[in-house]
Amino acid sequence: MSINSGIPLFKDKKVFSNFIGIKEKKAAINVIDNGELSGFSASANSDFFGGKEVLSLEKKFKKKFKSKYAVAFNSATSAIYASLMSLKLNPGDEVITTPYTMHATVASILQCNCIPVFADVSNDDYNLDPISVKKTITKKTKAIILVNLFGQPGRLQELKAIAKKYKIFLIEDNSQSPGAKTPLGLAGSVGDAGIFSFNRHKTIQSGEGGVLITNSKNIYFNSCLIRNHGESVVREWKVKDIRNTVGQNLRMTELIAAIANVQLSRLNELNGIRIKRAGWYKKYLQKYPFLKFQEIKKGYTNVFYLLPILYEEKFLGISREKFCKIISSEGIIFRPGYRVPLYNEPFYKNKTCFGSYGWPYSFNKKNLKNKINLKNFGNVQQLQSKKLILVQHLSTNITEKDVLKLTKVLDEIVQYKEKFK
Repeated sequence: MSINSGIPLFKDKKVFSNFIGIKEKKAAINVIDNGELSGFSASANSDFFGGKEVLSLEKKFKKKFKSKYAVAFNSATSAIYASLMSLKLNPGDEVITTPYTMHATVASILQCNCIPVFADVSNDDYNLDPISVKKTITKKTKAIILVNLFGQPGRLQELKAIAKKYKIFLIEDNSQSPGAKTPLGLAGSVGDAGIFSFNRHKTIQSGEGGVLITNSKNIYFNSCLIRNHGESVVREWKVKDIRNTVGQNLRMTELIAAIANVQLSRLNELNGIRIKRAGWYKKYLQKYPFLKFQEIKKGYTNVFYLLPILYEEKFLGISREKFCKIISSEGIIFRPGYRVPLYNEPFYKNKTCFGSYGWPYSFNKKNLKNKINLKNFGNVQQLQSKKLILVQHLSTNITEKDVLKLTKVLDEIVQYKEKFK
């Protein structure tokens, strides 16, 4: 379907680039040379909290995000799980989150034997809509997980006020927005806990890994217990409240921490690359009436993990899917939508998780019978089925000339739109 005689204009562009340089390689080699690939031990001593590189990474996160505590994990998924377990939630408790996110957010809730409850998203930043959140709060609601999506933080002022009013916890899944600013501080530092991700295509990447930051001593210490077989130390350390302290091995290796240490020091640089490239798309593509760019909320910044664009089919008469297929065939990926809303996934739709009886949904049999009313998710439905396009080439070797060249493809689509219907 490529316009250029079947030859993609951008055949050498990859969706995700490495961004691992000499400093990262030296840091990894130093760890290997030292021979200490993990500094952890499930014993009641200082080794319980990790090795030199892990402790260094936690220290740097505390300084960068002005938090009192930081805990490194083998993944952001583990960090989300630990953050929830550290709140001492009970089976059947409810946690409100967005259905428009990666599965890990909701899987972590279920792993805690709690019930995920979905709220709609706002139609401008695609994050949790505070009005929808308020409507979903019940007596069993214990926490809200805000996912700061695509590099744009959600409405933290409103959501923090809601959490305070109803005496529930606010957790930020900040995997996609490290370094973004809000009126209340850097994204990830506003809620009771903030989560960061380092897997292969995140802004900070070290293969895998994640960090939890918090100003709560209880969340910090409980998260440490959950990370590293906490049940093995509660007797010697005389831990009084041992609920949810049966831990796992969610520990970060020294190798991953060493690479993440260097990547964190480059965060401003790595964000700057994405911000600059997002600016090129906006500069050259905003003249097309069928493409609408996201407005950045006052007091906030966007670090553009991905670049969201809204598509208006009425101008061309070409479906969003076909339009994206045409552009993508040239080598720059335009992705129609993000993810299937999680309320349509079998683990939620069929209320099946642990065992044969629908646990933890079956803890509350009324909830087990509830069905999603799509009228309550108008923004999610519109974004995923009709409107949203994601540009994924913000972390590649894309150039300003490439984006300018892309306008020629768009001009041809406009000129010959009848041909593409």
